[in-house]
Amino acid sequence: SRSAQLCARIRNAMIRRRAFGAASIRCRRLTTNTPPPPVPITILTGFLGAGKTTLLNHLLAENHGAKLAVIQNEFGAIGIDQELTKRSVHGDSTIFLANNGCICCTGATDLDRIMTELLQMHFKEALDGIIVETTGLARPSPILSAFLGSSYTELVRIDGVITVIDAKHVTAQLDSADNAETGQVHEQIALADKLLVNKTDLVSAEAVDAVEGRLRAINPRAELIRCSNSKVGIAKLLGLHAFELDDLLPRSRGHDHSHGHGHSHSHSHSHQGHSDAIMTVSFEHAGDLDYGALLAWVGQLVHTQGDTLLRMKGLIPTRDVAPPYGSGRRKLLAYQSVQSHLQGDFLRDLDEDEEISSQVVFIGRNLDRRALEAEFMACTLATRDAVD
Repeated sequence: SRSAQLCARIRNAMIRRRAFGAASIRCRRLTTNTPPPPVPITILTGFLGAGKTTLLNHLLAENHGAKLAVIQNEFGAIGIDQELTKRSVHGDSTIFLANNGCICCTGATDLDRIMTELLQMHFKEALDGIIVETTGLARPSPILSAFLGSSYTELVRIDGVITVIDAKHVTAQLDSADNAETGQVHEQIALADKLLVNKTDLVSAEAVDAVEGRLRAINPRAELIRCSNSKVGIAKLLGLHAFELDDLLPRSRGHDHSHGHGHSHSHSHSHQGHSDAIMTVSFEHAGDLDYGALLAWVGQLVHTQGDTLLRMKGLIPTRDVAPPYGSGRRKLLAYQSVQSHLQGDFLRDLDEDEEISSQVVFIGRNLDRRALEAEFMACTLATRDAVD
């Protein structure tokens, strides 16, 4: 049946650490010798004038010893930001300009061309990281998808999304009557792993507190860092491993809750006042989820809501399928997606009496919290046992 085929397809994707296939012939030509580790990719975003290029200037001028490459995405044929950044380059850093339009709108042609050249450099002498500075009008999700769905996805890893916030103007941007502008700012905030609250010297402490309250309402999981003139040390910006499945485990333990068996609760955060509301919705259940039901649900979400479901993460105790197709053992499953790109893996075996809760997080536009909660609860073993 179509449902069985979908479940099988998603399961095959989720039990592999890299769910997106091998690199293309063009990239495989680079791998004649033992390849270096996947190069970390940092997405640097933020609305117009927030201070992204100033931050890059500081990073490239700092004597940190890291070999970095920078991709700057600009409109037009003249790269003004690139010229400004060149003045600050220290050591072996390299700057590339993608100026055929916004990467998130025009596709990945420029990005593929630049990444091919950068990966050739990486195989000759390993890069410590690649920083992609987006345009101020860019939505991060298509850029993340461009990397995760590329022919070279095996050769890179997303390290994290850093969003620079203009503390003086972000409130007006969030409340703008221009839905396009407001939607862009909301997505830049919602998908961030770190939020740099910049220009704090230009506003009062009370205003900064109010801004941070707005930011936490949109993205409660991101770390907030206050700064002036975009001065933040490289150690706080790189090496985040925010998209690593293994990193979900320590984070989950730090957020663990104790509840009776079968109990579940949810949290949701959203910003009202425009037609393209970004929401963060999370659910937790003190018990295991049914593996087959979970895979079918996750596969359906990715297939039908990939355009509006910007990011999804889950840490789930479950039981692998029985032999010969699986081990039949109780395991801890981690998975995540960016739009329609999904990856997942079992992190470790679980003892039969080990207590660990099932946790899922959704970030997207106009999410139906009640429908998601009902579908989540339908995957719990208690609910399925009652139905059976």
